[in-house]
Amino acid sequence: AHNMTVPTLKVYGTKASIDKIPENYKNLSLNTIDLFETVKIDGYEITALPARHMARGVSVIYIIKGDKTILYAHDTGFLFDEVLDYFKDNKIYFDMVTLDCTNGAIVPITDEGGHMGFDNLNRLLKRLEEIGAIDSKTIKYFNHFSHNVNPLQEELEKVADSLGAKISYDGLEVEV
Repeated sequence: AHNMTVPTLKVYGTKASIDKIPENYKNLSLNTIDLFETVKIDGYEITALPARHMARGVSVIYIIKGDKTILYAHDTGFLFDEVLDYFKDNKIYFDMVTLDCTNGAIVPITDEGGHMGFDNLNRLLKRLEEIGAIDSKTIKYFNHFSHNVNPLQEELEKVADSLGAKISYDGLEVEV
């Protein structure tokens, strides 16, 4: 937050995450959002959901709804059943999903891990399709890659393409 160009940066997070921000940080407007709560922020409806990453209540993923609906799920392992049930019960359809792929194709990881790889993502995409949350029209991107365990971009793209997804890169812009 050095040399910020806005007078105040709005920060939203669970109480557990907001409590970790030092009080002496300037130019921050700290706002708490509870799990499974939807708040309106600058014309968007944002819903925070538990991520399988760190201590429960600290890490979250988001549903971002405007004219289109996006699932922003980074820094998470395989989604909790209660999150998938939330999508199904609320008949949520995603125009775009952007999903954690820290472990790519090289490091196998269980569904209990704090990140995902291609195996987890393959099963997650199938589950999301089963519950009607995505379909062939949904834009799917994988990102949040570790420099320790992943092959080159071209190799990642081949695997993602076989799953009907794309690989992100710095500077990428996507129209939803």
